[in-house]
Amino acid sequence: MGINGSMCIYQFLIAIRTEGNVLGTEDNTTSHIVGMFYRTIGMVESGIKPVFVFDGVPPQNKLNELRKRKEKREKAETKLSEARRLVTKKI
Repeated sequence: MGINGSMCIYQFLIAIRTEGNVLGTEDNTTSHIVGMFYRTIGMVESGIKPVFVFDGVPPQNKLNELRKRKEKREKAETKLSEARRLVTKKI
């Protein structure tokens, strides 16, 4: 069974951000890797032979969407940094 590897990893990264259950060290999140590992085990145990496909450069018509996502992520990171700075000041 062919699986979009990038989308699979993205699903777990989004779940981590939403649920907040993070595995890894302070600097490196590994929950997405663990999630893929257990999902793959489940597929193999069900008799499915997964093939993870990682395609190359995104198509031209997706570049605008990727730019929007990057801008949104950068704004969120800026707000997070500001919030952390304010919390640190109050403590």
